[in-house]
Amino acid sequence: MKNLEIKILINVVCFAMFINNVSAQDLINPYSKSYTLSSELFVKNTPVVNDPYKNEYDMLFVNGSQAPNLPPLYYYTGEYEISLQGLPWFTYFPANMISFQYKVVSFPFTMDCAFSANGCAVANNVPLPHYRNLYLPNVPYIQTDNVWDYGAVPNLSNLTPLKAFFPSGMSNTSSPAYAHSLVSTQFVSNGGNSPSRKILPHTAIEQTINIHCGPLITDNIISSIKWVYDNTRGKMNEYPFVATNYNLGAQPGKYDQIFIPQIVQNQYLFDYDISKKISYQILPYETINYFPYNEIPPAGCLTIPRPSSIYQDFFATNSNLPYTYYYIYPNYNALYTHPLRQFKGEFIAGYEQGLGNNPQPIQGLRHTYQIDQNIDLTIINPTEQTIYNPSEVDVTASDLHLPSYYTFKTIRGVYPSIANVTADNNDPQTGGPYADPRDVPVRTDLRSENTNDPQDPNTPWHSVYSSRYYLKTGSKLTIEPCVNIFDATFDVEEGATLVFENQQYNLGFEHKKLNQTQNLGRYKIKGLGGAILRNYNATQYVQNGKITQPYNLHYIATSTILAGATVAAIVDDDDQPIGNYTIEPVGDVQFTAPDLISLRDGFSAKTGCTFKAKCEDPGLLPDCPQQFNGNGGSKMMQNHFQPNANILFDGIVTPNPNDGLFTYRANNFSHENNCTVEIINSIGLKLISKEIVSENIFFDLSKYGKGVYFLKVMNGTKIKIEKVVVH
Repeated sequence: MKNLEIKILINVVCFAMFINNVSAQDLINPYSKSYTLSSELFVKNTPVVNDPYKNEYDMLFVNGSQAPNLPPLYYYTGEYEISLQGLPWFTYFPANMISFQYKVVSFPFTMDCAFSANGCAVANNVPLPHYRNLYLPNVPYIQTDNVWDYGAVPNLSNLTPLKAFFPSGMSNTSSPAYAHSLVSTQFVSNGGNSPSRKILPHTAIEQTINIHCGPLITDNIISSIKWVYDNTRGKMNEYPFVATNYNLGAQPGKYDQIFIPQIVQNQYLFDYDISKKISYQILPYETINYFPYNEIPPAGCLTIPRPSSIYQDFFATNSNLPYTYYYIYPNYNALYTHPLRQFKGEFIAGYEQGLGNNPQPIQGLRHTYQIDQNIDLTIINPTEQTIYNPSEVDVTASDLHLPSYYTFKTIRGVYPSIANVTADNNDPQTGGPYADPRDVPVRTDLRSENTNDPQDPNTPWHSVYSSRYYLKTGSKLTIEPCVNIFDATFDVEEGATLVFENQQYNLGFEHKKLNQTQNLGRYKIKGLGGAILRNYNATQYVQNGKITQPYNLHYIATSTILAGATVAAIVDDDDQPIGNYTIEPVGDVQFTAPDLISLRDGFSAKTGCTFKAKCEDPGLLPDCPQQFNGNGGSKMMQNHFQPNANILFDGIVTPNPNDGLFTYRANNFSHENNCTVEIINSIGLKLISKEIVSENIFFDLSKYGKGVYFLKVMNGTKIKIEKVVVH
């Protein structure tokens, strides 16, 4: 319908006409910007009464007096390195190969000048820019080499080759020369990257250390340490640590950073599982088991014995071998600590020694991160299919997709407690319950780095502000079906577009303030005048938009579309400010819903635009792709949203919202489906369970009060979840 201006309430009523495990946390929060020695964790074992072996040793170093001091720790090539000198593997297994690898697990932020002959620094006599902007690569990606090709040596790495540690225990080597740097070091360099360097994007990086059964890098890996560090957060958001962009020369304290990971254990070294749950001796609470005994290779290794049982007392049964052999297999009580540290390892990255041997922050320049390219995100971490949300990012890309089966989550600062894991495992938003608690997408303990956002660490839903995607004018972000989103907010400004191809097939659930109650969703959408398409929800509430996008915006609902200036108030959604929804002359909008399309006060379509409203069944829902890949993000979806499942995925709740009385209409009902439907409240408690024995199933929630509920349809292991709003 062209050349139409609509400024009155119009109801289009449609009756019966249907056309048809990686550790990403630490013992301390390495992203805190209020770090002091007193806030760091000091742990030292003392002999336990009745412990015949009197096991005591340092578990965590904090300052220079506790840090390992083995040459050449203070003198190394490269600015982003790993030292083995805090691990027993380095001390007790010199005959075994120990290897390492770096992998990008977030958006690969970089800057073109880093690969130019002159670098990014300016001359000392040139006015200094007081900003550091990073973008996505705009050059071809070479799959066989795992690099973005800048036509330079080195290029930008996505995954580095598996390499051996130097005999000194350092990840850099001198023969042959090999070292690692974040691309951001070039802000204070005039170029001259060595061909031996591996240049990594300034982003979240997964570091892996492996110990092999023998002396060769081709020998079997028998144990690994992995951790993720997000360089877009905390003090690393200001790296290198100098407030100007000119060539610093040799000032390693400003740009050399190093990981010195440790395995931290308590006194009971040789109980490998549940006999002594005392991890609270390391943290002030008990956490889950990150090292199950049953994951130790059954055959062990010819040169390194395997514990014979989860309760093995090594001294009593293997007195002919040193007990240190068991350091290779961390036990139940063990945890990793691996914060990025300044070049001597004394303090957290971004700090240096101040008065009284206390750390003081080093001033830097804050980064900005831009998603400006339509990058194919399936090249990022394709095995685990997990991408970590950056701290804050501007999205200007014209057609970016978050791909199916990927999980987008925010890193944690410290290990979760058992209570944290249990709560999120029982939450229907996470896709649980999980057989392995390490798979639970536990809510982040981080908060926004924007001080204008809510910051209360004791308010769970404030986690949604820990990562921010600011969708700018001209940008378009599409969330494909079967994407998991945890702990992020999308700000959609005028001229930007956010499309959920099928929001019912996304785990995480949108956080909203509904009837004065927070539903504790895991991601948030803030409407700032842009287009937000929550397709295949039962009802879409369309308001506060100035539509200037030149492409078609197709809003689809399985029941109702309401458009106007105040329609979101019906469900008390304060993330969508009151405001007119106006289709400007260049706009192209289509509404499709089978039951009701209501154009209310505040909706208008100006002369020259294209607007269509169709009362018809939207047809088949966009499904998850057929192929499953990897085991990380896809692991959730394989259990819960199978494509072509024998289940009533096209059923709808009507009416929705409602007063507590509603019907679930199971389209294409068949007795052969053997489906069950449950009603779950916002804290995960099951209220009602019924078998689907007819096409229409009636529910009465009036006695449970107003709020958000979840209708869960199950057929064996296949699940469909839909939100139900009672007001």
